[in-house]
Amino acid sequence: QEGYPILVNDLSSELRVVDTAKKFIEERDIHYPGETVMFGEDFAYYTNKIPGCFIQLGCRNEEKDCIYPLHHPCFNLDEECMKVGMKLFTSLCT
Repeated sequence: QEGYPILVNDLSSELRVVDTAKKFIEERDIHYPGETVMFGEDFAYYTNKIPGCFIQLGCRNEEKDCIYPLHHPCFNLDEECMKVGMKLFTSLCT
Protein backbone atom coordinates (compact mmCIF):
# COMPACT_ATOMS: atom_id res chain seq x y z
CA GLN A 1 0.00 0.00 0.00
CA GLU A 2 1.33 3.42 -0.91
CA GLY A 3 1.69 6.19 1.64
CA TYR A 4 3.56 6.92 4.81
CA PRO A 5 4.35 4.16 7.29
CA ILE A 6 2.72 4.20 10.72
CA LEU A 7 4.54 6.41 13.19
CA VAL A 8 4.97 4.57 16.48
CA ASN A 9 6.75 6.40 19.29
CA ASP A 10 9.42 4.59 21.27
CA LEU A 11 8.43 4.57 24.97
CA SER A 12 11.95 5.21 26.31
CA SER A 13 12.27 8.19 23.94
CA GLU A 14 8.93 9.55 25.12
CA LEU A 15 9.96 9.29 28.76
CA ARG A 16 13.28 11.00 28.03
CA VAL A 17 11.47 13.90 26.37
CA VAL A 18 9.04 14.25 29.28
CA ASP A 19 11.82 14.13 31.90
CA THR A 20 13.85 16.70 29.97
CA ALA A 21 10.86 18.98 29.42
CA LYS A 22 10.01 18.97 33.14
CA LYS A 23 13.30 20.75 33.81
CA PHE A 24 12.04 24.00 32.25
CA ILE A 25 8.37 23.57 31.31
CA GLU A 26 5.65 23.56 33.93
CA GLU A 27 4.04 20.13 34.27
CA ARG A 28 0.57 21.57 33.59
CA ASP A 29 1.86 22.52 30.12
CA ILE A 30 3.15 19.04 29.32
CA HIS A 31 0.40 16.88 27.85
CA TYR A 32 1.62 13.31 28.22
CA PRO A 33 0.47 10.92 27.15
CA GLY A 34 -0.92 12.84 24.23
CA GLU A 35 -3.92 11.97 22.13
CA THR A 36 -3.58 9.38 19.43
CA VAL A 37 -3.93 11.18 16.13
CA MET A 38 -4.36 10.04 12.55
CA PHE A 39 -2.24 12.07 10.17
CA GLY A 40 0.56 11.35 7.75
CA GLU A 41 4.05 12.30 8.78
CA ASP A 42 7.33 11.55 7.04
CA PHE A 43 9.04 11.44 10.46
CA ALA A 44 7.71 7.86 10.56
CA TYR A 45 10.49 6.87 8.17
CA TYR A 46 13.03 7.81 10.86
CA THR A 47 11.29 5.94 13.67
CA ASN A 48 11.13 2.84 11.51
CA LYS A 49 14.95 2.88 11.44
CA ILE A 50 15.91 4.18 14.91
CA PRO A 51 13.99 4.65 18.18
CA GLY A 52 12.45 8.08 18.56
CA CYS A 53 9.26 9.97 19.21
CA PHE A 54 7.26 12.73 17.61
CA ILE A 55 6.92 15.90 19.68
CA GLN A 56 4.06 18.32 19.13
CA LEU A 57 5.05 21.80 20.26
CA GLY A 58 2.15 24.05 21.15
CA CYS A 59 2.04 27.54 19.68
CA ARG A 60 -1.41 28.76 20.78
CA ASN A 61 -1.79 32.06 22.63
CA GLU A 62 -5.23 33.64 22.96
CA GLU A 63 -3.76 36.99 24.08
CA LYS A 64 -1.93 37.27 20.75
CA ASP A 65 -4.88 35.92 18.71
CA CYS A 66 -2.88 32.79 17.89
CA ILE A 67 -5.95 30.55 18.04
CA TYR A 68 -6.39 29.04 14.61
CA PRO A 69 -5.28 25.51 13.68
CA LEU A 70 -2.51 24.67 11.25
CA HIS A 71 -3.57 25.04 7.59
CA HIS A 72 -6.32 27.53 8.51
CA PRO A 73 -6.03 30.74 6.44
CA CYS A 74 -5.78 32.81 9.67
CA PHE A 75 -3.18 30.57 11.31
CA ASN A 76 -0.55 32.44 13.28
CA LEU A 77 1.79 31.21 15.96
CA ASP A 78 3.21 32.68 19.10
CA GLU A 79 6.88 32.74 18.12
CA GLU A 80 7.88 32.40 21.79
CA CYS A 81 7.17 28.69 21.37
CA MET A 82 10.23 28.42 19.14
CA LYS A 83 12.47 29.27 22.11
CA VAL A 84 10.92 26.43 24.08
CA GLY A 85 11.29 24.05 21.15
CA MET A 86 14.94 24.97 20.59
CA LYS A 87 15.72 24.57 24.29
CA LEU A 88 14.02 21.17 24.38
CA PHE A 89 15.74 19.99 21.20
CA THR A 90 19.22 21.12 22.29
CA SER A 91 18.70 19.61 25.74
CA LEU A 92 17.84 16.27 24.15
CA CYS A 93 20.90 16.40 21.92
CA THR A 94 23.39 16.65 24.79
